[in-house]
Amino acid sequence: MEKQKLIGRSGVYAILINDVIRYIGSSASDLESRQSNHLRKLKKGTHRRDLQKLYDESGGDFKFYVLDYCDSESVYILEKLHIEIHKDTIVDQEKIIKLDKHIRTKEEKREISKKFSKIMRGENNPNSKISEQQAIEIIIMKQQGIKHKDIADIYGISQSQIAKIGYEKWSYLS
Repeated sequence: MEKQKLIGRSGVYAILINDVIRYIGSSASDLESRQSNHLRKLKKGTHRRDLQKLYDESGGDFKFYVLDYCDSESVYILEKLHIEIHKDTIVDQEKIIKLDKHIRTKEEKREISKKFSKIMRGENNPNSKISEQQAIEIIIMKQQGIKHKDIADIYGISQSQIAKIGYEKWSYLS
């Protein structure tokens, strides 16, 4: 990652060891300093025990990857989102629990949930099998009366998924 692209920018990042996401973090002001700090600690052998062990065992395989650039107000929400997406591979499981404790009221939980839904809808959802353009095409085909089975065969997804497009899934396109 080029240094000048990180200096003074806020966002959410991942540390990959052996090409697997092992840590998710964020910076509200300067991603470059976070990258430098992590790498310095790992090289000195003074990082968090779990991440340090993986780094040492990998022979120093370290990659710093920006998952999302964002404004400083969105950093926390996006970090939580990425931790949820990658929770099976990150080493800091306690961080998942700590982030949940920061959300205190029902209103705050609803607000976070709305923002997650907006961020994760459509092709931004890592589980999405189709693009927004394909979803539009499917909606049009359904309106034209084409059978769900035929549409499913064209796009390589199940008939039940075809039935949901425009109603439960991708409803904002209808």
